[in-house]
Amino acid sequence: MRERSAAALWGRFLASDPGLLRLVSALRVTLAVLLTLGMLTALAQPVQVVVTGGFSAMVASLATSDVSARDQMLTLLGGLITSFGGLTAGTLLAPSPAAAAVVFPLLIFVAAYARKFGPRGLGLGIFGVMMLFLAQVTKAAPGQLPELAGALGMAITADALARFALVPTRVQSILRRLQQAFDSRLRSVLEATIELLETRRDDTRRVRALERTINRLHVCALLIEDVMDRCHVDKATADTQLRIARTESAARRLAVLAMRLTRMPQLPSDGQAHTREHLVREIRALYDCLVNSDEASYGGVRERLLDYSAHPPAFAPPELQHSYQGVGELALMVFGHHSAPDAAAAGATGKPRRARAEGRTTRQSFQLAAATALAGAGGTLLSPDLWYWSVATVWVVFIRVESTGEILLQGARRLAGTILGVVFGFWLAVLSSGSSSSGLCLLLLCLFGMFYTPPAAYWAVTFFITGALSVLISLLHTFTISLLVLRIEETALGVACGVIAAVLILPISAQRVSNDRLVELMRALRRVTRHAIGSLDDRHLARGLSQDLRELDQTLEAFRRSCLPIAHPANPQRRRRARARALIGLLDACGYHARSLAALVERVSDVPQVARLGSAERSISSTVECLTRQLDEFGSSTPNRVGSASTITLSLLADESGLPRKRISPSQRLLLHAERLDAALQTIGTTLMPMTPATPLCPADGQGL
Repeated sequence: MRERSAAALWGRFLASDPGLLRLVSALRVTLAVLLTLGMLTALAQPVQVVVTGGFSAMVASLATSDVSARDQMLTLLGGLITSFGGLTAGTLLAPSPAAAAVVFPLLIFVAAYARKFGPRGLGLGIFGVMMLFLAQVTKAAPGQLPELAGALGMAITADALARFALVPTRVQSILRRLQQAFDSRLRSVLEATIELLETRRDDTRRVRALERTINRLHVCALLIEDVMDRCHVDKATADTQLRIARTESAARRLAVLAMRLTRMPQLPSDGQAHTREHLVREIRALYDCLVNSDEASYGGVRERLLDYSAHPPAFAPPELQHSYQGVGELALMVFGHHSAPDAAAAGATGKPRRARAEGRTTRQSFQLAAATALAGAGGTLLSPDLWYWSVATVWVVFIRVESTGEILLQGARRLAGTILGVVFGFWLAVLSSGSSSSGLCLLLLCLFGMFYTPPAAYWAVTFFITGALSVLISLLHTFTISLLVLRIEETALGVACGVIAAVLILPISAQRVSNDRLVELMRALRRVTRHAIGSLDDRHLARGLSQDLRELDQTLEAFRRSCLPIAHPANPQRRRRARARALIGLLDACGYHARSLAALVERVSDVPQVARLGSAERSISSTVECLTRQLDEFGSSTPNRVGSASTITLSLLADESGLPRKRISPSQRLLLHAERLDAALQTIGTTLMPMTPATPLCPADGQGL
């Protein structure tokens, strides 16, 4: 019992940090900084050199985001060169703050423009800019450059040692841990499904809990896709990606079927009620099979569950046979094709794919340069010695954002984290006062927290940054409360300068960015549909489905990110916020139907309604063309007529129609998914563009999926 509890606890920990990516990153940076500080202290280097080394080790971990060891080494070598260039420029400019405030915008423009070349360009830009700031912090003189360069070299070496020797990770191990996290989140989906069915009613709280577990499963699937996409694409990799997508689709379908059962009237007879209880027990049996790998004890259970995919129990009424079939199909995805990613294939052969470069880089480079100039001038008025704090804030709020709304949101998170971090940092400074060892421990703990905190919680990252800064200035015996207040003022100034530059210089709204992302998403949906349906006649088209599904997921996530400023709870425009959330729900439903199409084509050899299927595919293509043309013409992706903001994807799918009175074949389901995707796209058209003829969301055939 104790072993099972420990295993369950470990599984939940894996699920909270898929692939242990954040834990590995936090351990690496902590060890790298500790090694660097240890070496420099042993060499009796001055404080400026020690601070330079520790900060450089942290930057090396921050800027290196590659997956494979070879790519990490290349980024570190490039970072060593750009770091030395940034450190040299910053050292030469440090004695003259006025000259630095003039030159900084030009250098930051170059670093920002490097993002055009993808993640490595962004990383090299981070190396250079952070070293510029470091030179201002340490007030280094040109004569100290050799010592500082030596500390920089030690920091890069320490990071490489931590990365490749102390905490090594290979692509195979990352994928294996991500698969374990995916399995753990899949079990959470089954737990939430069981809880919903046991309520025997449409419980909004449990529905939302089920939706959250489905979303977390999807995030884990995206992480697996991202790791594979950034390494090697070959047949084994494509097969694994397709299996992950199909497993997620089967889990979502089971959740939709469970929700439909809770919305049905109570079954009248005791026999039917017992059948429903039996269904819950079978889902729990599937959960137990996922937890336990004992073939001797659970082999027969697995075979029974697998058989449900083709032969649901005859004693079950039609309303429940679909759910049994959903259990069998999920079991088929998990047990029938379950295997760990092929390590040799995933990590040894194939050609790396280059990630999509940051969009609108040139525009943002000009915005960032202007904001840096404003922040440098304003920061100098606030504090001639610490003006670079406001410039650093400007640089951070522009990283990985595209629109003015995202800059405002990122800036607000930065300011909130700084204010909370000042309170936190004050108490840390009090605790570390007079004790170098306790101060160093608190500094390393803050550093660990910075890298272990999920990137989505950016305010928490800033919280730990401010805490670490407070401990550092306490160790340097320069801590004052007025210095912490100045930190808030400089941060607020940097946020304000960033927003002003984004609004006045080549502005681009969140509306426009989401519009462009929506067009990309529409085209990705069309490609998935065309290749999935076309593969029934030409099986060669099925080879591209894995890539199509990956692009669909990427564009859907890009659209979600672009809508964050609009859909955020802090947005005061409640109607616009509600409409954006509802549109995201509709597009999630489209993604579900598209993934279901791709998952079903392999199981279908003959489609009797081939004419209807071809007609649905042509209608989808026509609808997408119409939508993209209208979006280009009117430039609006905010719906004009959408339902309540409380509508979520599972509820939307569950409301599409009632269950049919008899079980339908995979070919019939294939047709229904195509027709529902077409209907959902046309519904989006009517909500985006009122002049489009209204089309009901659901076909009138009364059948369900």
